[in-house]
Amino acid sequence: PNFDQRAARISFKTRIRSGNNVLKVESLSKSFGNNRLFSNINFEIKRGERVALIGPNGTGKTTLFKIILEKINPDEGKILKGINVNIGYYDQEQSDLDESKTIVDEIWDVYP
Repeated sequence: PNFDQRAARISFKTRIRSGNNVLKVESLSKSFGNNRLFSNINFEIKRGERVALIGPNGTGKTTLFKIILEKINPDEGKILKGINVNIGYYDQEQSDLDESKTIVDEIWDVYP
């Protein structure tokens, strides 16, 4: 059989453009009891940059996202979101998704 080898490309346009500074993390630390997940994390994300957060289970990746989303508080440090920045996040369990919608409809409903 003949297969079309081209990859699908999807592009979304934003209604509001963010500033150049999207996210800044300063001196961030988090522990649960005696388990220190991370300490003194510092980084900046600028508009147009792409970021991947990779690491073994239990190292604090999801916790970092929850702190950025203000779902939990850090032990130390702060998160600074840039002007006109709206953060979208779908957890790996997809617990907040409506199963009757397509992925595109789900995103458009939250970020039209």
